[in-house]
Amino acid sequence: MPNWFGDALGSAIGLVAILLGALYNARLMRRRDDMIMNDEAKAIAAAIGAEMGVYAEMLGSLYMQACVPPDSGKSMAIVRALRAPDLTVWPAMAGKVGLLGADLAGKTVRAWMLLSMHARMLQASVDDTLAGEWDEKRIRGRADFLKMDFPKIADTVQALTGTRPDLDYIIP
Repeated sequence: MPNWFGDALGSAIGLVAILLGALYNARLMRRRDDMIMNDEAKAIAAAIGAEMGVYAEMLGSLYMQACVPPDSGKSMAIVRALRAPDLTVWPAMAGKVGLLGADLAGKTVRAWMLLSMHARMLQASVDDTLAGEWDEKRIRGRADFLKMDFPKIADTVQALTGTRPDLDYIIP
């Protein structure tokens, strides 16, 4: 047997060993990366869901305060303060909503769009009151419209956090 045959055989075995090691390492890295991404998606979902639940609760409470006539001892400064709270988590995490999967990402965006619409309607109610055009039926109608969307929002919060918020008591 020629000398080069042993060298070639040793080199081939070494190459196969290196390739098998690299493939195994890639598999381990992929598994680790999947676990990291899964943990990140859970953290994002929990943060977005927590803010969504609190935001919906606060929005409902603000609507109920807006339903109180302005002449019942409420100053106009208090009326001006009846605006939707500023969002903290959602603007920072909205770009990562795709990590939640298509179905949950769609539900999440839909719920935030509903909440955003209701926040604008609350602002319209505050503007009406400040302009001297307070109308209980109109404000109550807007609050009832929010109440109709509470089940969808609660479903989304539950899907995100695992806990369903109790939004039924906020708007009687």
